[in-house]
Amino acid sequence: MKEDHPDHRPVLSRRDFLKLAGTATIGAALAGCRSASPVPTPAAVATGTVATAVAAMYRPEILRFYPDAPESKVVRIHHAGAWDGSELVSPVLSQMLDASITELTGLGDALEAWKALFRPQDRIAIKVSTIATSDFFTHVPLVMAVAERLQAAGVPVEQITIYDRSADELKRAGFEINSAGPGVRCEATDGRYTQGFKVMDTSVGLSDILLNSDALINIPLLKHHNHSGVTFALKNHFGSFDSPSSFHRPKTGDALLDLNALPAIRDRTRLVIGDLLQVCPIDQHGWFLTKKGDSVLMSFDPIAHDAVGLEILRQMIVAKGYDMETTQRLADTWLPQGEARGLGTSDPVYIKTIEKNLV
Repeated sequence: MKEDHPDHRPVLSRRDFLKLAGTATIGAALAGCRSASPVPTPAAVATGTVATAVAAMYRPEILRFYPDAPESKVVRIHHAGAWDGSELVSPVLSQMLDASITELTGLGDALEAWKALFRPQDRIAIKVSTIATSDFFTHVPLVMAVAERLQAAGVPVEQITIYDRSADELKRAGFEINSAGPGVRCEATDGRYTQGFKVMDTSVGLSDILLNSDALINIPLLKHHNHSGVTFALKNHFGSFDSPSSFHRPKTGDALLDLNALPAIRDRTRLVIGDLLQVCPIDQHGWFLTKKGDSVLMSFDPIAHDAVGLEILRQMIVAKGYDMETTQRLADTWLPQGEARGLGTSDPVYIKTIEKNLV
């Protein structure tokens, strides 16, 4: 794989973004949007009403991983045609997603697999990674390919919301803010948090966009991290709450577990889709030097997903001659404890990794 600097990646115009969001190829844009449920009040959170509601949230029977299932599946699908020069090829990305979800669910038909996980009435939040201290981000064409598959499965386009913490960060990453127009929604939390949750010994607020959703798809990037060893599925939710800067090392590992174990996040999560179309093997006070990739990683289990991601990162770090010992030590502060928190397993004995090349 060659070095690729993401500053050269195309940024979609608003017209092109909404065209992708609303063209017939990904489902007709609908007029209007189903009214969102009100954000829970702090009082409701404090009294346990929210926790009870979230615990009773619809969760497809097919969404199973260790220890409820004999093993956790992690699927990695490669395609040599994912990139055409500096541009991603959307039909290829859709093919990769469909191949991933059939392998993950065991269902032979991709559309039926998407329908088994998501209902037409679901309001779906898609968490992306657009942090400012980086030169690469969750790729817009991949996110739009996911949105297309959801629409094909019967989810109305306006019930799909792409989100991260800041509008400026989303726009810099190539996303167009769309709070009320036709097409896929794209919004930033930008201060809209509901308080009443706790991470370690600190009260925190969660994104209202997250809390107003029924189902969550996490689309993180794979990066080295100086505080947690690796940032992937679990670390991506540092963009879903209001005080990530309060949990730098040595608190990062415990905070990752506490945050992702909150029912509001854990019980909404339907799917994790790791964006391996670019990977950053070293955190140099930010993420700027990347390797172009050709794959996506999919799992129901965020811990198994991150354990496989760590191994992919390890191979890159060793090849670059960087220090893996410190990276592993940082990851060991949290990754092996995921099972005890009901988040999944990092034990390779209970992880089935499926890796395929489509071309």
